[in-house]
Amino acid sequence: MEKLKEDCIITDERLEYMKAIAELYVPNLEAEIYKNICTTTALPIFIKRYNQNKLKEYGKFTYEKYVANKEIQDTLKGLGIDIDKFRNCIYNHRTTKTNQKYPSVNL
Repeated sequence: MEKLKEDCIITDERLEYMKAIAELYVPNLEAEIYKNICTTTALPIFIKRYNQNKLKEYGKFTYEKYVANKEIQDTLKGLGIDIDKFRNCIYNHRTTKTNQKYPSVNL
C-alpha cells in the first residue's frame, strides 16, 4: 500500500475516520493552546507504524483477508463506510498500548 504523508495536520484522506475517533478519545490537549500542532497524539504513532509496515505484525487478519471477506465488505458498503478508512481505524485501535492494558476494549 502507498505510504501515508507524515503530516498530522493536513492528513491523508485515508485517515479521515481514524483521525475523528483519535481526536475524540486521544486528544492532544496542547492543541487547544498551540496552533499548528496535531490534534491527537495517536495519529503520528499510527502513521509511523503504517509507513514502516508494522501493522502486519498485529494479528492474523491481513488486508487481503479483510478485502476478501464478502460479508464485511457488503456490510460496510451498505452503510456507506469507506473500507480502507474503516480498516485504518480498526488497526490503530488494535495496536495501541491501551488495548494491552484494557483487553476488554479489543474488537
